[in-house]
Amino acid sequence: FDRSDPDYVQYKPCLEIPDDFLEKAGLHGKEMMEGVGEVDGTCTFNAGPEYGTSIFNLQGSRHNHDAFLGISGDVTWDQTSNGDPILLHRSKYLADSECQAAIETERGTFSVSFQSFEYGNENFSFDPCDEAQMKLKTVLELDGKHED
Repeated sequence: FDRSDPDYVQYKPCLEIPDDFLEKAGLHGKEMMEGVGEVDGTCTFNAGPEYGTSIFNLQGSRHNHDAFLGISGDVTWDQTSNGDPILLHRSKYLADSECQAAIETERGTFSVSFQSFEYGNENFSFDPCDEAQMKLKTVLELDGKHED
């Protein structure tokens, strides 16, 4: 994507993806982040009782994958079923509880992050990058643009 293009319009997932589609992807009870939600299309969902106190966030960004490489933390890579790169960013300070999975689109970067608030809970056995990546792939596959 070229954000300097005068016709560029940033993707705003929480304003553009219908709620019934999000529910099919297992994202229920959308809450728009005050201020930023309406501007950037960022929203939050409770992850579900199996995750304890945890959330998924959806957001669009004007930044490409290269911008994420300068943020502290660990970056690993995966790909969609048709080979598009997925960047996984594990927070330096919350490595055991937060991760963002991001894919570049024509209208910016679309990402799903997972964050748990179960600090020190020995019963919490989920890897945040696995959860973020699985939810991102679910959304993409339901959309039909990244099927085999």
